[in-house]
Amino acid sequence: MEDILFLNYRGSKLSRVMIFYIIKDLAGKAEIKKTVSPHTFRHSFATHLVEGGA
Repeated sequence: MEDILFLNYRGSKLSRVMIFYIIKDLAGKAEIKKTVSPHTFRHSFATHLVEGGA
């Protein structure tokens, strides 16, 4: 059995493409002008961890 953290509105797992669309939509709503992707978030998260001493 597979553990799924994020589900879509039908209860199925979110696809990589859907996550990208959600991030792009939220960046637009936040009026972020830079290109934003899931990789951007992974990189930012890792950078903050390293800067915090992880």
